[in-house]
Amino acid sequence: MAAESGGSYLRAWPAVDVDVKQKFQFGGIGALFNDEIDLLVTPDPLYRPGLRYEAVFDYEQVLVVAQSHPLAHRTDVQPEQLANETLITYPVGIDRLDIYTQFLTPAGIAPGITGRSRPPTSCCRWWKAAGA
Repeated sequence: MAAESGGSYLRAWPAVDVDVKQKFQFGGIGALFNDEIDLLVTPDPLYRPGLRYEAVFDYEQVLVVAQSHPLAHRTDVQPEQLANETLITYPVGIDRLDIYTQFLTPAGIAPGITGRSRPPTSCCRWWKAAGA
């Protein structure tokens, strides 16, 4: 639950126990089926009987580059323009990353180098270092 909305939710529903478990960040579907959690906020829908998905916010892919990068002032980027770039991603399989499944792979693009990061602190440090 987002911190800014948690207080008002708990005031409106005082009998509800809210426990945010981030350890299920990349394995929550199994936790749902094993009754370890009751609700999962996930960007990875897995359509199976017994599960219902509801969108909770709009999602937009955003490319973050240094101000001096050749793509910095572009309003749109094509997959081919990322072919020789180093991508910094979450430490999950490529099949779980939208940048690949929805953008690069359908265009037949596979960047040669992908840096893995433990989110979100490492990414924030890289963005700051890059001047983003």
